Amino acid sequence: VGSGAAIAFAPARRGPQVGVMDDPSRTFASPRWPSSVLVFRRFASLDIHEWGHLLPASERRTAFAVLECHARSPRLAAVPKDLILRHVLPYVLDGGADDRAGAAERFERLLETEAVLGAQAEAARRAHGSLASPWWTRYRRAVVDSLHGLAEKCDLDLSVAHHAVRLIDLLWLLPNARDDALRWVARTMREHAAYLCVAALRASARLHRAPVPDDGAFARHVPDLFSKQCQNSDWRTCERYIDLHLGWRVLCVTPLHCLQHFIALKPLYARAAAEAEGPRDFHRDAPVTPDKFDRLYLYVQKWCAFFCSLCLQHHKFSAIQPSLLASAILHVARLNLKLSPPWRPELEAMTHHSEDAIQPTASEILQLYHDEFPQFGRP
Repeated sequence: VGSGAAIAFAPARRGPQVGVMDDPSRTFASPRWPSSVLVFRRFASLDIHEWGHLLPASERRTAFAVLECHARSPRLAAVPKDLILRHVLPYVLDGGADDRAGAAERFERLLETEAVLGAQAEAARRAHGSLASPWWTRYRRAVVDSLHGLAEKCDLDLSVAHHAVRLIDLLWLLPNARDDALRWVARTMREHAAYLCVAALRASARLHRAPVPDDGAFARHVPDLFSKQCQNSDWRTCERYIDLHLGWRVLCVTPLHCLQHFIALKPLYARAAAEAEGPRDFHRDAPVTPDKFDRLYLYVQKWCAFFCSLCLQHHKFSAIQPSLLASAILHVARLNLKLSPPWRPELEAMTHHSEDAIQPTASEILQLYHDEFPQFGRP
């Protein structure tokens, strides 16, 4: 796309309607996270000391045992360590370990991943700046809307679409995992925009153990969602580039991953009138009782999905720590539902973020909502 040229993209949603991808029964009832074991099988020999701690605890123990045997056995020690990493460990580790990990362990690994990538992004900004260009600043929302539309047409989960957007953001933000001389320049990124979206969706679906649509499913919809100038290359070239550029960093965390964890812990507090103890929320100044819980809990999920997708469209939110943004979204969802208090000690313990920490971001989300949907007024 040349300067001044626009991208054809699916129109942004208007109003707080929840579409198929935003259905809480799909988004929150069966949450998905990128599988670190699958990533290990693809990138085992690359920087394992940098990210091996992000494997599930059971698989870290297995990996440690195998590497101990390699170090102590004279015959095994004759085998180069990179061959053990590449050709033995991937087949010893259990691919289902990510799913069996407890919620607390999984969230701790999400936070660790967030911290590692945050430090890398900050170091990259200090050393090189980002690859962001005026084109990306101007057209990111159009690309995100088109990617979202492509995911919806291919019946992919919302978690896959949000993760795919994060992958593309990181291509602009982080240096190449192997050799930064291999990094695509802004013009190349622009020319490959459509099929970078396809490749990111395919990679994300695979990492989330979701069905990967066939080539034809994507090919049918790309011309409708992206301008012809953004249809250069093909998804295989772009998928190889994502692998080379990001490596294990495809394990990146999104706010939606964090929200899935929060929603599973039911961030709404009801108490029967006869109960004298325990936390209790109020809805429009009336106590939340067990008979009201299910309905309000569903609306918490719907508003979290809505605000998460709204923030996804705007570049300024992509630089915010995912768990902090997720916490701010939960705060705004509760505020929008007239739940009080909007934040409480139980939520701070759950999210690891205080109300003071999330308040500036929550205010930005509320301002954005008011600006884009003035017909709904302020909560």
